Amino acid sequence: MTAIFYALLCFAVLLATLCIIVGLFATYRHYTLQGDGYFVASLLWLIGISAILVVVLAHREYPAMAITLPGAMEDSGAPEETPTFLSSSLGRFSSIFIVLLAAIRFIVGGHFFRSSTSSLRIGEIKKMDPAQLLFTTFFIYFVFYGVLSSIAGTKPALVHWMFYPVIIIGAAFFSPSYDTRFLVKHIKWILLILIYGSLSEALVFPKTAFEHGYVGIIPGLSLRLYGFSEHPNTLGPVALLFLVLDYFSPSPGKVGLLHKIAAIAVLLLAQSKTAYIGSSLALLAVLVYRSTANQGSKNKLYLPPLGFLTVLILGAGGIVLTLSVLNFFGKDFFNPFSDVDAKNITFTGRTLIWEITLDTWKENLLFGYGPELWYPEFRAKYGLPVVGQAHNQFIQALGEAGIFGMIGLLLYLFALLHAAIVTAGITRGASLALLVVPLSRTFTETPFRNFVINDWAFFTHLVVFCLLAGWLREKALVTKGQML
Repeated sequence: MTAIFYALLCFAVLLATLCIIVGLFATYRHYTLQGDGYFVASLLWLIGISAILVVVLAHREYPAMAITLPGAMEDSGAPEETPTFLSSSLGRFSSIFIVLLAAIRFIVGGHFFRSSTSSLRIGEIKKMDPAQLLFTTFFIYFVFYGVLSSIAGTKPALVHWMFYPVIIIGAAFFSPSYDTRFLVKHIKWILLILIYGSLSEALVFPKTAFEHGYVGIIPGLSLRLYGFSEHPNTLGPVALLFLVLDYFSPSPGKVGLLHKIAAIAVLLLAQSKTAYIGSSLALLAVLVYRSTANQGSKNKLYLPPLGFLTVLILGAGGIVLTLSVLNFFGKDFFNPFSDVDAKNITFTGRTLIWEITLDTWKENLLFGYGPELWYPEFRAKYGLPVVGQAHNQFIQALGEAGIFGMIGLLLYLFALLHAAIVTAGITRGASLALLVVPLSRTFTETPFRNFVINDWAFFTHLVVFCLLAGWLREKALVTKGQML
């Protein structure tokens, strides 16, 4: 009987493996035959829908007692989410399927030894792919941030999922012939499923859809919407992402107005301070673009103020690195936590996490702790079981990957900012506002770390990369077409 059971089990495993292989190649063949746009859109659909289903299929309940993070300003009486067998299985299966599908494109579509992958053809003229620098700096960021810390960190470790973003973003890069407006249309549909799904849950299941008793910045509103996301700090920026894309490619008529109202409602109900700041910065970016565009000629963007904005944002990361290094060598030269009132200025306990991370970085300045920083074993030492990251992209980079990780991060951010500024003219400033969405989260989250694939942080990162790369290519085609 046991032998029959194991034989059936082996047959089931082989059959499932065969189905996955056939499904992968069928999916790849189907979408690549329709064009690069369909393939990239399929990756975004798979990531977005799996991110929604992982949350929807999990078990969420309102806790009887609030949990307080040491040094936090407020209690966390938020709904508790517990993975179920279905949600966990779907998360693993979808991640594997997405990565394998992207890997096929990465290998087959890359044509690493053919120069055509790094060039665009305009009539009979070939020129270097303008998005090449963007992908190159991303790869450098991956090597400096991930590979070096895995080998030379305080605790070396090979974490296989650090390679997933490279494969997926590489697959998108090697699918260059997509129309950005076509891609934006699909991205907006995905985001609308999240937005309307979250609002529907708020109406039907308000007990688990909201955090109750929350003291936010909107007077009289003691609710905080979780909806179809893991946290309001995730939901708010995603609603902002929709509004930015809708500015670039507006939905027509009354339906479009309804979409805007729904997105704004989700943005407000999430009560995410990060999303509010990001909204203000996105609006500022568009206003700066319009102001500078008016000062320039019709076809030329006046760039000095935008250049200043670039230096300002990159300087923030440089200041963190410089002052932290001076603090290490001078010991008491600069300590941002020495005079902090834990009750008044803690950013919900984040300063404690930042201090621990920077202290850990001091043990290995060049390469940091390694990719397992703030993993269960690490956070157990400090009695912080719910902390999964440093809640600051720059501090996380220092703690996890040291100075090399910070350099890689800044190089990549510079390339993104350059691409956003260069393409501001053909997007009416939408490229600047788009990049603000993840950049505004770098102070309190780690939006460019992306160890989880079916997650909205990686979804946003992939959207930013694909659209900036697409706009760079479209700008090059338009410019060259005007010259011919």
